[in-house]
Amino acid sequence: MDLIESVKMATATLTANRLRSALTMLGMIIGNASVVAMIGIGEGAQRFASDQFQSLGPNVLFVVPGNDKGNSRSFYVPRTLVLKDAVAIAEQVPSVEMVAPQIQNQVPVVYGRQKKHLL
Repeated sequence: MDLIESVKMATATLTANRLRSALTMLGMIIGNASVVAMIGIGEGAQRFASDQFQSLGPNVLFVVPGNDKGNSRSFYVPRTLVLKDAVAIAEQVPSVEMVAPQIQNQVPVVYGRQKKHLL
């Protein structure tokens, strides 16, 4: 079979089954477009997260109460750090430029007889 005969046979088959050919092409186009879109969305999300972490800078330190032996998914946050600790860090550690204390509290939402803890 030579090349010209193969092209003629392919053209005849495609023109004989126009609907099938069109649907096959449409499926291939949609499939490729969805793969390209998903890769683009994934790359964009990764770049966004990376930019957010880099915006913190290399010299940012977060101090949180508790230890690594407890359950990290519990709602209980130990109250071992107080405002005086933040003031002491700001005053006594010369390499610290800025201290930003934060208060965080979790309270259940109650509606009727239902009680939910929100994250």
